[in-house]
Amino acid sequence: MDSTARAAVEADVRARFEAGDLAGAVRVALEAYGSELYGFLVGLARDQGQADDAFSATCEALWKGLPKFRWESTFRVWAYTIARHELLRTARSTSRREVPVSEFPELAQAMLYARTSTRCISAPR
Repeated sequence: MDSTARAAVEADVRARFEAGDLAGAVRVALEAYGSELYGFLVGLARDQGQADDAFSATCEALWKGLPKFRWESTFRVWAYTIARHELLRTARSTSRREVPVSEFPELAQAMLYARTSTRCISAPR
C-alpha cells in the first residue's frame, strides 16, 4: 500500500471514529492493515499458533482500546504497537502455562516433601 492509499485509510478510520462508528473504524483498519499486521506477528513469533492467538488478541485490543486512542500517531503505528504488546503477552502466558500437579504424582510427592521437610525460619520477634 502506498502512502496515498495509507493516508486515505487513516482519514476514513478517523472520520468513522469521530462519527462514533467505532466498529466501522476498526473494520476499515483491519481490512487495510490486517494482513500486514498478521504477517508482522508471524515473522516475530515464528509460530503460526502463537501468531494466531496474538492476532486475535490484537483485534480485540484495537476494538476495546479505540475509544481511548488519542491520535498522537497514525492508527497504523498504534496497531503495530498493540500487536507487538499482544505477542509478548501471549508468549509470556504460553510459556507460563500451568500444569495441574495431580497429573504428575511424583512431582506432587516431591512438593509435599519439600514443604514438610524444609526447615521454616521465622523472623525474630
